[in-house]
Amino acid sequence: MNTQSLGRMEIPVKPEAVTSEWLTAALRSTGTLKESSITDFEMSGHQAMKSIIGQVRRIDLEYDRNESGAPHSLIAKFPTADPDRRDYFMSLGMYEREVRFYGDVADRIDLRTPACYYSALDVETGRSILLLEDLSPATSGNRVEGCLVEEAAFALQELSKLHILWWENPALETLDWLQSYDLRIFQERYRQAWQPFRTLMENQLPNSIVSLGSRLSENLSILAPLWQPPRTLIHRDYQLDNLFFRDGKDGRELVVIDWQLIMRGRGVFDVANFVCWNLKSPDRQLHEKHLLRLYHKALTDNGIEGYSFDHCFEDYRLSVLECLARIVAVMGQGVIEDNDLLHMLDVILQRTVTAIHDLNVGDLVPE
Repeated sequence: MNTQSLGRMEIPVKPEAVTSEWLTAALRSTGTLKESSITDFEMSGHQAMKSIIGQVRRIDLEYDRNESGAPHSLIAKFPTADPDRRDYFMSLGMYEREVRFYGDVADRIDLRTPACYYSALDVETGRSILLLEDLSPATSGNRVEGCLVEEAAFALQELSKLHILWWENPALETLDWLQSYDLRIFQERYRQAWQPFRTLMENQLPNSIVSLGSRLSENLSILAPLWQPPRTLIHRDYQLDNLFFRDGKDGRELVVIDWQLIMRGRGVFDVANFVCWNLKSPDRQLHEKHLLRLYHKALTDNGIEGYSFDHCFEDYRLSVLECLARIVAVMGQGVIEDNDLLHMLDVILQRTVTAIHDLNVGDLVPE
């Protein structure tokens, strides 16, 4: 996969700016096409991949001739059309991270990711584009509906492959495009979001959670260990919505999408994020420790030393607290208007509240 610069090839500013000629040139520049040309295409919105971060389109392609390996369709990802949001997400490095991931990391992990046919980024203008493999007819999961415990175990087993490979790996420090977690900036975002979130949700939350959320405004520094050694490469949005389950040539296969939040940190953050938000609370309550032990056993069986299960469990509890802080920061900004996304946030908030009570997470934050 080649990352193209704006100087070498124009980056479409929006989906409507894409042409057959541009698509042909883009796919030829990476060797995806060698002889054929795209004569026509049909672009449609991809409702299964709604996002406030960007615009996602499916593109069905027509060629002037048959060519082995030429994709019949692909998924195109663009930045959001809202200039204020685009600038904000750019400042967080989200578009750059995903483009760089496909260029620098995707072929260096054991997790299956979509093939990347073309990518381009201009950090000055904020323009970027990804042309990715269309995974249909496979479909992603749905975190609102949740998943079976067996599916969760499989997803975490696959996730462990990413964490094991990059666990305290010196190559982590060579990924200079990975922004470090800035607790100071997140603390400010949280403080700005807390009162709007509290006003919005106070009648739906128990007093203990309102008290905990208020205390967090002055104590978010307790989350700092999650971004300190032992670190690995973490997805940070490992959710059913970003996981495609399908049958592969070697059996069941998992394909992971949406790498805009990738970062260095404690691997168990991804585990807690998945278990807390993607399992219905009764299933989590019954199987949480078992799933965490499966993950920890995968680490130790593959040579990870010096990280006890007790340490892993305490990091897990801390990660559940981070789950609450992230929901507050997102919902309190008031940038989400889509009813489906709002419903999803409400569902995972209630699951997080239940997990906080079950795990006595509130005890981690000083009164």
